[in-house]
Amino acid sequence: MEFFTVLVFSYVVDGGPIELPLITTSEWECSDALEAAIPLSEVLEADMFCRVSDIPSSSIRPKLRPEKEE
Repeated sequence: MEFFTVLVFSYVVDGGPIELPLITTSEWECSDALEAAIPLSEVLEADMFCRVSDIPSSSIRPKLRPEKEE
């Protein structure tokens, strides 16, 4: 099962901390976004990390029971 994952940019502007969240639908998607944002993090001198939530982004679909043969 996959869970919503938040990519967090954490940086400082005029001495005040800023956290910018970006919601993704999986850890893999967050990881890809994190890699793509490395140049931005270098410009902003930002820390970045992925935080997995406990909210499912997709549900497991139940399988149909086999039909009884009569």
